[in-house]
Amino acid sequence: MDALRLAAAVEDAVLRAARAHPGTPFNLSYADADGQALALCIWELLVRGGWSPLSPASPAPGFQRRGVIVWAPREKARVAETLAAALHAELPVQVVERDDGGPVAVTVGVATWSTTRGLVPGRG
Repeated sequence: MDALRLAAAVEDAVLRAARAHPGTPFNLSYADADGQALALCIWELLVRGGWSPLSPASPAPGFQRRGVIVWAPREKARVAETLAAALHAELPVQVVERDDGGPVAVTVGVATWSTTRGLVPGRG
């Protein structure tokens, strides 16, 4: 699988957003195989920014929503909004409040990410 990168300005914005909330525990998933490369890119940026993954990026079978969804409990709404704003420059993003006691989570929804604006082939 070819690695994907976000546009440099978006990557910088995601890193700033993550660094503004260091140590945030998170999960990341992707709805289909086409979104895996984007999910791994976002996962890597969040880890570089100081967030703490609870597990590796993984599939979310049966998830049919489109775009990137940032899930967060009410007390982490600011964290979710900061990340969503960083990604929104190039990707469709939605923030959803979760009340199941889970951590901040990011889901790359159903899409053809290879044609999404802001993605370029991997470097290296």
